[in-house]
Amino acid sequence: MKGYDFIKNRKVVRLKEFQENSTDAALSAKTAWVRVPYLFCTDDNRGSLRSCNVFDHGADYYEQVSDIFRNYTVNYWFKNFARGRAFWDSYSAAAGYNRYFSMLSDYLQNDYVSDWETLRDVSTANGYTLSDDVNEMASAASFNFIADVIATPEYGIYCKREDNGALFNLSNDDEANASISEFNERARCGRNPEYYYIRQGEGRRRYQKYDVEAGFDYSQYELELEHNYTSLFAILTLFDNEANVIVDSGDMGTYTLGMYTRYREEAIKLTNGVLAEEYSIHSPVLYTDDGNGGEQHATYMNMDMKSGNLKYPALVKVTYYNADGSRVEYDPLTGESTSEFAKLSATKPQFATCSSSDECLIGNADEAYCGTIYNDQKTDICFNIFFDGDTAAANCPSGTQAYDLGGEWFCALTGNGDADSSYAKLASAKCSASNVTGACDAGLVCRDGECKEAYHRVETDSSLTQKYYM
Repeated sequence: MKGYDFIKNRKVVRLKEFQENSTDAALSAKTAWVRVPYLFCTDDNRGSLRSCNVFDHGADYYEQVSDIFRNYTVNYWFKNFARGRAFWDSYSAAAGYNRYFSMLSDYLQNDYVSDWETLRDVSTANGYTLSDDVNEMASAASFNFIADVIATPEYGIYCKREDNGALFNLSNDDEANASISEFNERARCGRNPEYYYIRQGEGRRRYQKYDVEAGFDYSQYELELEHNYTSLFAILTLFDNEANVIVDSGDMGTYTLGMYTRYREEAIKLTNGVLAEEYSIHSPVLYTDDGNGGEQHATYMNMDMKSGNLKYPALVKVTYYNADGSRVEYDPLTGESTSEFAKLSATKPQFATCSSSDECLIGNADEAYCGTIYNDQKTDICFNIFFDGDTAAANCPSGTQAYDLGGEWFCALTGNGDADSSYAKLASAKCSASNVTGACDAGLVCRDGECKEAYHRVETDSSLTQKYYM
């Protein structure tokens, strides 16, 4: 998803001319101008204004952070490997990543305190100004990016767990300890395991790699940067609260705020997910479709294995309201609606117990919600949420009826029994054309009214270093 990209169509104009081209009429005609906050700044002010940074790029907050996301992905192949360079070392390579992450923290703090007026000249149809939309997308995308970095799994060979269908990492290269890999394979994946491969780039090596053929002091000959460094910088950014910001009334360095301040609930959820290894909260799903009706495959160590692309859950979601009052909830980091990810990650039928909304099948609903609605509920369960009462009535199963919760509809019980036990009985209803969020046998999920093989969650085991710092 792109930001408001006007890089190829810019010029210096007088203030009066800008004001004449930023009226409501110009907005309606889609000819309104947007002010770009770049003219001049000095080195001593860098980092204290969002428009004054080293190595930044972009016309607005969203373009600036999008450039950081892009650099993080593209530069992996150039930063993370020695490739025969005499003076390459992992610490220096990691320091480059730290620059990216520290800028994300500075940008959010700048937006929070000082220059959030940058695009306030232009209003949008839903009543917000352009700066509201752009800044909300940018800050939410920044948090989701950090969560994805922390949740990035290792590349290498995985097997499908026998107990829950999740993917468990066996090894990341042919030098891995064979006895440990065999033990893990037998213990978790059974005697006839199904293998998957996560490619380099999609996954990143957790620990350092050395040239063990270099002889004495081989630990001085590094080959690949460990992702632990990158994860640590992401964690530090998440909890960085030192804000050096220039404002109209105040001094530099007098504010204490950060991502944890703005996204406290999501930060706690992410931290708990990593520490407790609740993979449904933060870990990605391996999407194996090749776009042509088949599956992606990779050959590694003479083994042909299923492969694919990693899709991550959005911990912070942004809502866009259409002119007709309907809304779309999406991940600003990817531009994809959250319902699209739910279709990949969801395995729990409606009314089943859950720990995350991403686990819940969405079917014909607009959203899925994992939680409690009734006062006497003791267990979080999956609810389908509808924005239209007629659609809700058409999809609520026997024993329930559509109920309005202030413009959002869910399937409420028609009887007076205990909510937990009543919904538990409904959760066991089988998948069918008339029950597209029904139950299936283990390893299968209800999709389009049929029980099909589920996409698999990748177990992102965080290192002890990550847990310690979090």
